[in-house]
Amino acid sequence: MDSLTARVDVNLSARHSLFARTNIAFRNNLINDIINTTPKPLSWPARERLSKQQAAALGLKSNFGPHLLNEITLGFTRNELDFVDPEHPRTYEICSSGCIFTSPFVYWPGTAREPIETQLFDNVTWVRGRHAFKAGAVARAYFIDQTRGAGNPFGIYPSFTFSRTDTAFSGLDGLSVLRPDGSRVNLTGSGINSTDRNNLNTFYNVLLGRIGRVDQVFYSNGRSFVALQPLTLNQRLQEYSAFLQDDWRVTPRLTLNLGLRYELDTVPYDKAGVQVAPDKPLDGSQGPVTFEPAGPGTGRSWFKTDKNNFAPVLGFSWDPWGNGRTAVRGSYRIAYQRLVSWALNVVEQRQPATSLNQFLTAPRDPSIGGSDTIVRLDELLRGIRNPQPQGGVSIGLDGGVPHLNTPAAIQRTPPPNRGERPLFFQDDLQTPFVHQWTFGFQRELWKNTAVEVNYVGSNLAASGNPNQGESTGNLGRLFGGNIPSSVWADIQSGNAGVIADQLDRGTAGIGLARAGLADTFFRPNPQFTVAGLGCTCSSSLYNSLQVQVQRRAPGLTLAANYTLSRSTDDLSNDTRGAGTEIIVSSDPSNPKRDKGRSDFDVRHIFRGFVIWDVPVGRDRRFLSRTSGLVNALLGGWQVNGILDASSGFPFSVYSGRNTFTFYDSGTRVASVSGSALTNRAVFTGPSTSIGRARRNERGVDWFSADERAMFETPAVGEIGSERNAFTGPGFFQFDLGLFKNFMVGGERRVELRLEVFNVFNTVNFDQPNALLTSGSFGTITDTRVPPRIVQLGLKLYF
Repeated sequence: MDSLTARVDVNLSARHSLFARTNIAFRNNLINDIINTTPKPLSWPARERLSKQQAAALGLKSNFGPHLLNEITLGFTRNELDFVDPEHPRTYEICSSGCIFTSPFVYWPGTAREPIETQLFDNVTWVRGRHAFKAGAVARAYFIDQTRGAGNPFGIYPSFTFSRTDTAFSGLDGLSVLRPDGSRVNLTGSGINSTDRNNLNTFYNVLLGRIGRVDQVFYSNGRSFVALQPLTLNQRLQEYSAFLQDDWRVTPRLTLNLGLRYELDTVPYDKAGVQVAPDKPLDGSQGPVTFEPAGPGTGRSWFKTDKNNFAPVLGFSWDPWGNGRTAVRGSYRIAYQRLVSWALNVVEQRQPATSLNQFLTAPRDPSIGGSDTIVRLDELLRGIRNPQPQGGVSIGLDGGVPHLNTPAAIQRTPPPNRGERPLFFQDDLQTPFVHQWTFGFQRELWKNTAVEVNYVGSNLAASGNPNQGESTGNLGRLFGGNIPSSVWADIQSGNAGVIADQLDRGTAGIGLARAGLADTFFRPNPQFTVAGLGCTCSSSLYNSLQVQVQRRAPGLTLAANYTLSRSTDDLSNDTRGAGTEIIVSSDPSNPKRDKGRSDFDVRHIFRGFVIWDVPVGRDRRFLSRTSGLVNALLGGWQVNGILDASSGFPFSVYSGRNTFTFYDSGTRVASVSGSALTNRAVFTGPSTSIGRARRNERGVDWFSADERAMFETPAVGEIGSERNAFTGPGFFQFDLGLFKNFMVGGERRVELRLEVFNVFNTVNFDQPNALLTSGSFGTITDTRVPPRIVQLGLKLYF
């Protein structure tokens, strides 16, 4: 990393001073794997991370007398971030799935982000008598430009597949060989297992260069789809705020803090032309939804501007005895939450009419020895266009790179095939806000030692799926007389949501028509598999008791704090996956069914630290006049210690069954992710205070056999027990540091550092497997922190 910083300060006069500063930094990670910092084979994408950060500020401070001060600052930041693949630029991918060889052609088009923020703020302070008035205003403008070439699972360059499971070519199946006696035997694949047989057929297709399928994603520029061009987003957002505050010293012992803040956050928009908005409610209640162009000049926006964001602030500080040793404080305020850039990414990347996956497959059941209608691999590499396009889709060229023909037009009204998963904001979206209140006191116990006790609380005044299906209706008449075995298995497991999804959008969907049912029997709008509607309709409540003791004395600093807290909500969001997940309630019609402990709720937290200058050596309590070798050996020592102890994080146990509804794989439901994307299990025990780490033949178990038997699969139509009802392993770690300073002349000194992390080598277990249907249910397989680490360092200060 290379960084350059410059600053200039100028006193224009006795009352006015000007400053200017700038910083530029380059940080390039030129390693092959930017995530794990480990090299990869040459056939893997390099994915280098190129970063350029810029910041500049210009400020003027004006003192108009002893009671009036004005500060105005103009700031600018830019962060250019590129993820590139210099080894395989503009490269198509060969064998994207079912690969039996290492491909030298690796696809990864890269991504780029360039967020720019410009802000101007002006603050005025005016002191008059017992009042200290403050007023200010801030204007911010955000420019977030992005390009993304990777789709899901394909990208802007073609991906070619040979796998027999992805192609109509049967490989060796159906061919015959001539025996020495003149007879023929058909190659049926008998005698080998199915995996080897598929690999053999795939390898046969590879040797002949017979491509079974070509996939490619096309992105829109708002007017049409463009080949080999990444998704381009030019997001814009402006924010304005102003405040007025009065610190009023009513008496020498009582001070009031009174203030009012106003915030106006404009509706974000995109200047790249790809922004769209639905013309009707996503639930289909007013008919099929069309996604019309939105943004500047269209008369449509994602939601209406919320213009009533007033935030009062009330606080006080009171010295009850007037001796300066005790303070009683309290406050109440409303704080508004900003719409951060990842929220924009969630919406824009899931917009319909933005991208289209185009594919070309071989004709079904081609005759052996017949000509292939898909171009052969060697022809593609020579850039020869397929002379026999199939279904209007063929191979084209752009700068020497082959690609499928560009789709003709943007389809703004999705067909009723349950293919889209849009996410939009609620039309009357309100700026989310939090009520915060505190009350506490601080008392000096004796010289250099104080204790502080506070009560802290907050209340947050999320998204829903208006297209969630009804999965508990009468299913028997939908399959006719032929119920697939897989459906029988789901019926026996109580997977009503899975069955409903299969009937609604799977090959068995013809059962809807067979049973005389409407296309909306399961999903209100058959255009979508899931439709997210972002709203400020979630709530949370946090209450805590916080106690802190501090001692600051010459040579010794000590602090310890304890927090007893409880946080509950009906949705917890940590913006995992760079904010590209849809997070919805298990039952959007009744979000309170997911109310429970927050994902981050930790009931008990104790932390403390100590910094002790050993009182031996020159200028210290003992041997203060020593010098030379004795001081070099015994003086200048410092001991540091940090203690961190807490109870565990909460977690839910999941049934492994979709008994209430079906969760799309691109959706994170009520803090559920990964394989646990199912309904919660039913707990039948007397108390949820169960679980402790115990070693046995299974490894490390959190639940005993009797405790595991307390969990059951919910019945059809049930969600399960309370969310986050169980508590995982706690945490304990003590770190110790021993430092020694050596003076080496003048202002220079050398510091020897011995640091030991996790001194007692405590094993801090991670959360247990919480999937009821897993064979390792209740087992812990990982730890939160590594074992003891000893680190020795040497620093030179000059």
